[in-house]
Amino acid sequence: MSKECVFCGGIMYDDKNGTSCCINCCFRGRENEAVLIHKNDCFLIARVGHELENMVKEYGKEKVRAVFQPSKDDVVVDVGAHLGEYAIPAALKCRQVIAFEPNAEVFALLDRAIAINGLTNITLVNAALGSQEAESKLYVPGSHTGMSSMLYEDGNAQSVKMITLDAYLDRSQKKVDWLKVDVEGYEFHVLQGAIRTLERNRDSINIIVECHTPKSKEQVQQFLEGIGLQCEMLDRIHLYASSGAKTSS
Repeated sequence: MSKECVFCGGIMYDDKNGTSCCINCCFRGRENEAVLIHKNDCFLIARVGHELENMVKEYGKEKVRAVFQPSKDDVVVDVGAHLGEYAIPAALKCRQVIAFEPNAEVFALLDRAIAINGLTNITLVNAALGSQEAESKLYVPGSHTGMSSMLYEDGNAQSVKMITLDAYLDRSQKKVDWLKVDVEGYEFHVLQGAIRTLERNRDSINIIVECHTPKSKEQVQQFLEGIGLQCEMLDRIHLYASSGAKTSS
């Protein structure tokens, strides 16, 4: 649970020195300014406002963090990497991370954070993933960049390049141990464009997909079970799939 500031009720987080800071009191008057924070043993960059608040609070992703534990020889693919909340900590542990982020402004912040952390094992790709290659639109609802979507036409439209995971990985990388997908409703399309990758790595891959509607959950679960994977819900919206045992007791 996040702590609350006794002065304003804002969200508290611990900085790199273990000092508790309030995101409202510390950053008042600095809206949309990019700031550096220390979290999960690494440095991340977020703009003051919704990005910083969401990064600090995380909104109940404890079970996802507990399950998402790549090992040193693993290859991680992060689809919808956003500000690197998963990609950067993973790169500190594993052999390689391939991170896809279509939002140009967010991509630039993530690129800076990767450099600040001195990481050389992250390949950052400024593209959206889907079921086919095309020029498409990404809709960004104001400062809520974590809710940017290829599906929901809410916010300012950005022209983005859409590719498939299969087309990208077929050229260079065959092995994938972890696939994390957070694309605000477009998850089924991403998986459709990754069928060869999933089948090739079926016996060893771990998949975490954020499913935003009951229909999406049903589509994703049927699709993954159709290629021989077992699925379970980690929480209300996060689905975990692998060929092995369940995570829950």
